[in-house]
Amino acid sequence: HYAALGRDVQGAEKVNLLPRDRPQDVYEAVAALVEQRRKKDALGADPEKAKLASHLEGHIHRKTVKQTVMTSVYGVTPFGATRQISRKLRDQEVSDQYYVPSTASLAKYLAGRTNESISDLFVQARKIQDWLHKLSYLCAKAQIYTEWVTPLGLPVVQPYASKKTANKLNAQWDDVEDRFYGPLHGKQSRAFPPNFIHSIDASHMMLTSHQCFRQGVQFTHVHDCFWTHASCVDRMNQICRDQFVKLHSQPLLKVLALHVKENVVPRVRNSVTRDRILRHLRNIPDTGELNLEDVKKSTFFFS
Repeated sequence: HYAALGRDVQGAEKVNLLPRDRPQDVYEAVAALVEQRRKKDALGADPEKAKLASHLEGHIHRKTVKQTVMTSVYGVTPFGATRQISRKLRDQEVSDQYYVPSTASLAKYLAGRTNESISDLFVQARKIQDWLHKLSYLCAKAQIYTEWVTPLGLPVVQPYASKKTANKLNAQWDDVEDRFYGPLHGKQSRAFPPNFIHSIDASHMMLTSHQCFRQGVQFTHVHDCFWTHASCVDRMNQICRDQFVKLHSQPLLKVLALHVKENVVPRVRNSVTRDRILRHLRNIPDTGELNLEDVKKSTFFFS
């Protein structure tokens, strides 16, 4: 969805939005970029990085970076990425007598290189992620919970509040509307990018389900796995692609910006914060040259 939102050709290729002879593996692609960085660091002038990079020779695999790549769209923190990679390195029994704890130092270095590689591979996705993150943060600073409307018209409000006020919410549901609870800035901003993308993903699933029903195709799903009878697979595949293109042909980020401008900005009391939000809304990330119609010809888009 990030690649489609940003019309990112390079990112789209790695996540199988473009027609290719064989499926692309984004985890292998990231691992390859990380290995390039490791080799460069091993020969570099920084002795600390050189020692770490040299010790990791032969240990950069697809499974080493997979979890971090998967959770990058969920806003995984550097600390979280370090813990993920640390577990993978321990599985490989990677150790170094010069470091205590050895795995932690190696994992911290590798997590940094992994995140850099993800940013290089998905430039537009990271720009959109950062834009969404900042938008939510600015709203939270104005004491307004992040809100938006999904492509299907479902209104969403992120409920994340401080721990103290969350306890009040749990205990006093009857008078929630009569009280004001301040949003938790960090949680609001970190959660918004993945929540917004999930709402788009869920909209795509519902659009696919509805169209299958209209065409008499049996449909069910578990998360991102769509099922139908063997005789209907080709029809469901086409419906799935058509609805994805239809969904992303809408200016989803501009629609979001317009909603915030019309429904959130008027409630911001501080004029400085209001101006910051308005400036941010005008700086929607530029889009690339991806032709969404190519998705309909991609065998491995959803397979």
